[in-house]
Amino acid sequence: MFINQHWNLNLDVFFKYYTDLGDGWFYTAFNIALLLVGFYEVLVALVSIVITTTIIHVFKEVWFHNQPRPLSYLPNNVKLHLVEGVDVHLINSFPSGHTCTAFCMAMILAFVVIKYVRNHKNILLILVFMSAFLIGFSRIYLMQHFLGDTIAGTFIGTSVAFIVLFIFEKYTGLKDHNFWKRSLLQLKA
Repeated sequence: MFINQHWNLNLDVFFKYYTDLGDGWFYTAFNIALLLVGFYEVLVALVSIVITTTIIHVFKEVWFHNQPRPLSYLPNNVKLHLVEGVDVHLINSFPSGHTCTAFCMAMILAFVVIKYVRNHKNILLILVFMSAFLIGFSRIYLMQHFLGDTIAGTFIGTSVAFIVLFIFEKYTGLKDHNFWKRSLLQLKA
């Protein structure tokens, strides 16, 4: 309620569009861009998103099916600010899939930054995680999720990506395989 009562038109416009960076279509674009970095990173990202998507669907459709979202949970007499043009959902609140996707991408991108970037790593890492945080915040701002939904999404996305990265780095040996070390830019015509 606190966040909902502290709105302005600039934030409305910003979050209306920024929240879409947590959609699946953006994750697809993210993976296509990763093809320029390396096939190994794409594989890690794909495995991570398949696992996070599965977990989110099990939570939303099995364990917490029809969990009310803020608009359907709050009493009708509560005055709420709704952003024009945003279709506010009423059920399947827990956990936030957008936030989960955002933090899963952030972990993979942090791995890429640490592995390949020489200068300004700390600034880039802060920007990566601030971007993911803002996606989670946008879900609350737009009345799509409760704080707990976004915290759970953060935990799931971060944890899954971390575990997948750990397993791939420590146990698969793929990072040292010639094919997986290549990128789309290194393929011969």
